[in-house]
Amino acid sequence: MSTAIRRERDVAPPFVDGERLSGDEFLRRYEAHPDIKHVQLIEGVVRVMSPSNQHGLAHRMAAAWLGDYADETPGVGALLCVTVKLDAKEIYEPDVELCIAEELGGRNRSVGGHTVGAPELALEVSHTTDRYDLGPKLRGYERHGVDEYVVWRTDAGLLDWFVRDVGKLRRLEPGADGILRSIRFPGLWLDPVALLANDRKRVKAVLAEGLRSDAHAEFVKRLAAGEFKQT
Repeated sequence: MSTAIRRERDVAPPFVDGERLSGDEFLRRYEAHPDIKHVQLIEGVVRVMSPSNQHGLAHRMAAAWLGDYADETPGVGALLCVTVKLDAKEIYEPDVELCIAEELGGRNRSVGGHTVGAPELALEVSHTTDRYDLGPKLRGYERHGVDEYVVWRTDAGLLDWFVRDVGKLRRLEPGADGILRSIRFPGLWLDPVALLANDRKRVKAVLAEGLRSDAHAEFVKRLAAGEFKQT
């Protein structure tokens, strides 16, 4: 190991699961070690994750679902595995985010190699990490104003979708047809049974139906008109 590499690691040592760090120190180490992935700061404690093959397959499908929605919704972007700083103790790496563009009123903004501010929608593929995703991270997202939060529990074969209601994130109930319909992003529809069964054609078909809805067309018009801009 070269002297330069040793010096860098002495100044910014690698993460240790369970250690307590400030947000600034966490980001300093993170930026000093671009080789380190899947590490988050949850309630001031470092958590190093180990994604499985099952996680990777689910991540790909979830990213395609939200990416297809963003492609058809000008002013909305889908971001994958971007580090999000909510505050000095909460720095997460959601598997996928759905965000309204900052210039159109979105809260999430880019700062250096990470983003600051709550995304409008965060999605986590949870494989053996539901104790975090449905515990402290749910509380953190709720506290910082995330409008919708989706957790796909691959090990349990369950999907949890929460929407903001009077300051709290509460479970979104499906319609009589079994379809889940986003409140924050009109037209973002999902057949949870199809998703959990990895039925990509059905997932795409239900989303396509949502994208053809009047509600989605109206949402696109409102984005273009700047109705969500902060005043």
